[in-house]
Amino acid sequence: MRTWGNKPKTARQPAGWKQTGAYALACAVSGVIYALGFAGFDIWPLAFLGLVPLLAALTWGRVGVRRGFWGGWLMGTVAYALATYWVVGMLEVFTTFHAAINWLVSTLLWGFQGLMFGVFAAVFVALRPLLPHVLLRAIVAFLPAEWLVPTIFRAYFANALHPVPLLIQIADIGGPMLVSALLVTVNAAIFAVAHGYWGKGPKPWRMVGAAAGALLVTLGYGAWRMAHFDRQSAAAPALNVGLVQANMGTTAKREAPAEGLRRHLKLSESLIAAHPEIELLFWPESAFSYYLSAEHTSLAGTALGGLERPLLFGGLYGVGEGDARRHFNSAFLMDKGGALLSRYDKHILMPFGEYIPFGETFPALYDLSPASGRFGQGTSFAPLVFGEARIGALVCYEDLVPHFVRTAMTFGKPNLLVNLTNDAWFGDSTEPWIHLALAKFRAIEARRYLVRSTNSGVSAIIDASGRVTAHGPVFEEATLAGPVALLEGRTVYQTIGDFPAYLSLLTLVLLSGLHFRRRRKNNA
Repeated sequence: MRTWGNKPKTARQPAGWKQTGAYALACAVSGVIYALGFAGFDIWPLAFLGLVPLLAALTWGRVGVRRGFWGGWLMGTVAYALATYWVVGMLEVFTTFHAAINWLVSTLLWGFQGLMFGVFAAVFVALRPLLPHVLLRAIVAFLPAEWLVPTIFRAYFANALHPVPLLIQIADIGGPMLVSALLVTVNAAIFAVAHGYWGKGPKPWRMVGAAAGALLVTLGYGAWRMAHFDRQSAAAPALNVGLVQANMGTTAKREAPAEGLRRHLKLSESLIAAHPEIELLFWPESAFSYYLSAEHTSLAGTALGGLERPLLFGGLYGVGEGDARRHFNSAFLMDKGGALLSRYDKHILMPFGEYIPFGETFPALYDLSPASGRFGQGTSFAPLVFGEARIGALVCYEDLVPHFVRTAMTFGKPNLLVNLTNDAWFGDSTEPWIHLALAKFRAIEARRYLVRSTNSGVSAIIDASGRVTAHGPVFEEATLAGPVALLEGRTVYQTIGDFPAYLSLLTLVLLSGLHFRRRRKNNA
């Protein structure tokens, strides 16, 4: 069994410095590979190698639980620092903090995100005596950690495979957890090959066979399901939609709402002229920057009333007066005459942008960050009904949360999903493309078309197999038009949920119980 060096202690070379340095380097390299393979950088084949250096460090270094945790945490922190480098720029826009504070908050956020990998590594090490099989141990340790450990920006290992639709169709069975399990399986098999060659471990033929079999079954299932939903989409009722991307800066939208409205109207008119078949227009989050209230039942007589096309748009809704007034980030459905038909209020609020964590407990935090909003949370999942279409609205990053979309599908039963969002906060970075990549999984999990109308990109139409049928540029004015199918039915994932995580957690609990029972018996 190899170790990370064994030179004796000297005055300049404390004992174990090489072991520690090599261990930390292996964990950091794992973080770099993971980030480059993830959505955004999109070198997706690297996703099959992202955990390999970490597994090697945990196994060949023969580390304990505590050291395993710190190694995994280092890997996760490095991975998130690279993959979400745009957090610093986001804070510069969201807050008025000094640059040093923004970097400090970003570093703390990256470290917080890295905790998931720390928990995975610690559990992986702790399970060594109970579950010697590397592949099973990796799955049992990874899935509960990815499922349970809280994160600010929700993402999954599975999201790295978004460019390969054939490999992610299994998400309609077990959600992103099942795709993550596939990636962990292949990573563990590749590590086992390296371990058998360099670490003098057992030859991993069965593990390699299991990984190869899982890949083949996944590819076959993917081809079958994509063909099935292509046929189903062709036979389903269709709705011709148009998307408007006005590319209005976040601050500019607040300071010049009339200009924002003018841009959206101008682009809408040109889009309708080019595509008269459009039945419903979509404008992005907070496209209408004037506050609406219960008194506003129609926008007839205003600029919107003259659009003469039904419109689903993002806007701001206010309830109450004075200090008791509450604001909501909402989606409104308007008919072609300007009447407001229905409204959806956003449930999941963006930290720092729409509220400050612990701000209600410590109101002084809002004085430190006057640019942060104080929005209320929505409570209803009722769809926005337009003819045969029952539209499930998802505002901002609600389309990134699988269990939230599952809940919306259960209570609202929509046959079309729409995401109204504004990613201008993050600048011309990889974030808008990451957001699009992660949203693809919601279309597969629900087997619904997903329309994404964004302020500055990436506006897109995603089919029920997670393929982008049309998309626009980033940070440019743009319009899109195309048909979407109104699909019905319920997937296995909608019914059962994240069962790979349930089973892994149950296995972990049973193994832990068996371990403590043995210890008590031995100590008796």
